[in-house]
Amino acid sequence: MVVSLNLAKEPWHTGSTGYVDRLTGARLGQASVAEGSRFAIFDQVPLVYPEGVIAVSTEARYLILSEGVAEPTGFEQLKLLPLDRSELFAIDASYAGGSLSDAASEWLDELAEYTAGEQTIRELSLQVDDTAFALAMEYAFEQYFKSQAYLPSDGQLTLFPNRTGDDRWTSLSEIATLMDESNGEPEFSVDELWDGLQIEASYSAAAAVAINWVEWTYFCREVYQSFTDAQVDQITGQGPVDLLRAVLREQAVSSELLDTLGLQLDAIGPALAEGQGLAASFVYDDVQLYELTVEAAKADGCFLARNAFAQQYALFDAYGERYISSKSIDLLPGTQIRVYGVLRDDFTACAGSALEVRSFQIVEMPELVANDSDGNLLDDNWELFWLGEGGHDPFASVDGSGYSLLQKFLGGHNPADSSDLPAAAIEDLSAPDISIHMSASNEVTLTWEWPGAYSDSIQFKLIQSDELGNLSSVTPTSVNYNRVGDAHTLVLGVPAGDARFFKLVMSL
Repeated sequence: MVVSLNLAKEPWHTGSTGYVDRLTGARLGQASVAEGSRFAIFDQVPLVYPEGVIAVSTEARYLILSEGVAEPTGFEQLKLLPLDRSELFAIDASYAGGSLSDAASEWLDELAEYTAGEQTIRELSLQVDDTAFALAMEYAFEQYFKSQAYLPSDGQLTLFPNRTGDDRWTSLSEIATLMDESNGEPEFSVDELWDGLQIEASYSAAAAVAINWVEWTYFCREVYQSFTDAQVDQITGQGPVDLLRAVLREQAVSSELLDTLGLQLDAIGPALAEGQGLAASFVYDDVQLYELTVEAAKADGCFLARNAFAQQYALFDAYGERYISSKSIDLLPGTQIRVYGVLRDDFTACAGSALEVRSFQIVEMPELVANDSDGNLLDDNWELFWLGEGGHDPFASVDGSGYSLLQKFLGGHNPADSSDLPAAAIEDLSAPDISIHMSASNEVTLTWEWPGAYSDSIQFKLIQSDELGNLSSVTPTSVNYNRVGDAHTLVLGVPAGDARFFKLVMSL
């Protein structure tokens, strides 16, 4: 539950999802107090929590937050929102009259009367200066994430993910989730993001710079005052927050907009210099582009790649764990990848240099050319990758599932994982028996049964000779056969003679 004291002298406006803050467009949820009251109680906490730092006017807004609300998502890590949310029992919303400051004091006193035990009511006064700092920090974070390859060059960061319209931009939560995906973590942790990026010192330095601001905070106050004086919620199609965002990113303000706001051009340059200056407080890592070829990327081993000069790199995520490019597939050796990353001396590489991956892109997959040097119907690289060596019995099962190595190979499954199974039933893929029928004096028909679903993945070749002992010296030849379901038929013309011997050979 959130109780808000409206000091903006504006009524709460009803929207499709509840009450809407007129100046910021924030969706505040369903209010249990009638419209027009100075007080409003909102039940949909997640809709208002990240909005708290955005001021509604040059006056302050006071928020009291109760226990049990959903975890906040992002900007509270900048220490502007309270971390110890207090229990709220009730409030008398009938107060009218008196100055705004007296109203705020009486309101807080009334809240305290309904609070039992040692629970603490915490007053949070959020003003335009807080908004000025928040937007400048948002811009600084955005520049930092772009430079470190966590955010595309054309992306935009939002520190207010639940604010109306901000869902089209990337939040801190989404950036952290992308980071965690490489580590297989199902849940996002603000602390892990904060520690993983190692930017606590950078934030503290930025906050110290902002203490001495003059121009940027003054400019933000003037912009908000222009909205309040004009009694409008949009100027040039934007509310004050998005207008200030645009000013920071475009680094300019049109003369028409200045006239509308009633501001002077000479105030813009120094204001922008302060607002954009926080980005300089961040410590930037030396992110470089690496064009690499995968050498090994097994899920339980080292992710090793090399560049064009045969220099090796072991790939890690931001937490020093082995980098996982995908939870569903393992990259084959020879895959071409493009990595933006940072060399890390504090990570232990299995070989070569340790490289922390900031962004990862598959450029080209290797051509899948079967290489079965021992003729066991299993690709040599596949055997080496999954089983460590070649020469295995293709019709054996090594994981206890009953599925043969050949069926797992043809289906693209991990042969050693009993949970990674084909959708099809277990099939007998061993060499079939052949039936031979004379259909004419110089023609024979060969027939055999073999699982048709896998026929296109296997080549059937024929060896034929007039002498039985000569079959091993004859080179197999490809043949065209007909197949209906599992039934395979091959019709051959044979020369006149006393005998003809046939041998069917299976190969990749």
